[in-house]
Amino acid sequence: MTARLRKCFEVRILPRWTNAKWEDGEEEAGFYFAATAGIAKAQRMAHAREWDDERELWPRVRARRAPDRDVLLPPRHYLADRLTADELHTVVHAYGGTGLKAGRRDHFYTHAGDLQLLRLAWEEGLFEGPFSRPSERNFDGTADYAYFYLTRLGQQVAASVAEHYPSH
Repeated sequence: MTARLRKCFEVRILPRWTNAKWEDGEEEAGFYFAATAGIAKAQRMAHAREWDDERELWPRVRARRAPDRDVLLPPRHYLADRLTADELHTVVHAYGGTGLKAGRRDHFYTHAGDLQLLRLAWEEGLFEGPFSRPSERNFDGTADYAYFYLTRLGQQVAASVAEHYPSH
């Protein structure tokens, strides 16, 4: 399988006057991930403040490719198919989800004896842990709650199931 490309478009709303050019945009450009320029323009329209008349606004919305902001998503990792749906959900949650926020996290905080996380850490190598702070320990020194951190392998598995074009 090959990597997937998430295309980015720079979208602007031009001023109301007729000879407006790209550089004359009324506001800062917005960047949207979409398969086509038309979809990127529609996403910008959904966030437009000037909802006076949609028919008047649409001709002023312009989009152009922003290839420097494209995201290259990896192909689906073979371990993603070996995990149960619940285990895969745990890995993806620790990574920050499958949408545009994917990759902004790297940990899962739960009970230190969580058997699912311990299995994913010790048998699959997707997590490191459990790690707990001294303030989170019981009186006898055992950990009550702990952090499990994604390994590089865990991050690769989670990134491989990220949505191509998230809805929001």
